[in-house]
Amino acid sequence: MAEPLSFEGFFEAEARTLFRRLCAVTGNSAEAEEIMQDAFLALWERWDRVGTMQDPTGYLYRTAMNVFRKRSRRAALALRRALSHAAEPWRSPRSMSSRTSWPRSGGSLPGSERRLC
Repeated sequence: MAEPLSFEGFFEAEARTLFRRLCAVTGNSAEAEEIMQDAFLALWERWDRVGTMQDPTGYLYRTAMNVFRKRSRRAALALRRALSHAAEPWRSPRSMSSRTSWPRSGGSLPGSERRLC
């Protein structure tokens, strides 16, 4: 049985290749770097188990793609939410005042408090 790899050795051996492949998948080097960092962090947290695998590279790539999919889903959800909020009609303060419980005339307020400016 082969001696378990150190995490540092595994990182040095796989980081550059994973980064290039993630750049090809994402089309963005900053995003690829963040995904790579998240994937290596997940591996580091489980290295006692992953480091004993015969070839932990597959686990690394699966983790990186899971991170990519999770980020893509979150971005799509944020976009849908932003678009749904943008599609709502804008309401002016005057149209909203009809639904408020504020007194329209301010008759119950003293004169000094009725002035806005």
